[in-house]
Amino acid sequence: MSDLNPNLSWVAAYFPKSDEYGVLPMNWLFEKKGNGNGLYCLWPPGKHITSEVAIRADPPNSSWLTFQVKIIINRPFDDYVQAWHRLVILAETPLIDIPLITPKNVKKHNSSKPRNVNMLTDACSSSQLLENINLPNDGITTGQETIMKNTPKSTDIQNDDSTHLNNLEIKHLLYGIFNGGVNIKFMLSQVLSKLENLQKLFAKMELPPTKTLDAQFLEKFPINSSDALKHIEECIISDEFDFGYKLEIYIKTIGGRSFKHHVGRALSRFITDEYATKCTWTGRGKGKMTKICDTYLINILKRVLQECYAPQINTDYEYEKIVVGWLRCRVIRYNKSK
Repeated sequence: MSDLNPNLSWVAAYFPKSDEYGVLPMNWLFEKKGNGNGLYCLWPPGKHITSEVAIRADPPNSSWLTFQVKIIINRPFDDYVQAWHRLVILAETPLIDIPLITPKNVKKHNSSKPRNVNMLTDACSSSQLLENINLPNDGITTGQETIMKNTPKSTDIQNDDSTHLNNLEIKHLLYGIFNGGVNIKFMLSQVLSKLENLQKLFAKMELPPTKTLDAQFLEKFPINSSDALKHIEECIISDEFDFGYKLEIYIKTIGGRSFKHHVGRALSRFITDEYATKCTWTGRGKGKMTKICDTYLINILKRVLQECYAPQINTDYEYEKIVVGWLRCRVIRYNKSK
């Protein structure tokens, strides 16, 4: 999708030959002098011209159709949806014979008689105007034929004392929804475009196969006894089923806001609060049974996280202080829970 030109304007127009309406960008309009003089617009060929085409305001070319028009609102709009909304409000009143209004900056054109076209594709007839003020079928962007379509007649609306919104307020609400939908459409188009570029980039890259963390690995955590810790140590030493590699991936996916936060989150996944009360860094202390400073698990955790954070904040001393503090907090937390 091409970028929108910030200098573009749109107008609400009436097509007298086919008795139809539409919202057009200014660069589609031109004025003819001589035979068949008046204001005309160029219109893209095809049966399914959506409002997205009018919003983009693509430059006309020689294949476009020509239609005579009248500008029914004596000013241009900087936003397509504003012009559409104003046309909807105007449709509540009967159309009168409005004199031809020539907007500024309309091109002068001295071509021959316009092509004979019986019906403007994807525009709505004036007989539908009082019935047709609804959002487009796709909820975001619309063809000219759906801009003012499928709204019930005012005589078909039942009065309800519990409803406090009048017709104008409802139209403003619908306008806001539609305008938001158009903006979302453009935003999603940009996101999808970037994703397509990434997909093309990844297709050219030879990425190594990803090893997922299987249930057999994850069920070994958290550790709740010295025997369970011993089993983890044996798995690391034997590296059965790439246990060491999976452990590194697991540590990185846990994540954290900082080095300290990451260490604490990882330890909470590795060791239960109850078992943490029996562990110390050095193994000394009353009722302590596990010295964790020399375990493979704790040292792999330190190595992986030291690679992920700046050297000045992930020293061995800082890491030891964080682990000791975490163990102390777990003991206090567990004792309070009993």
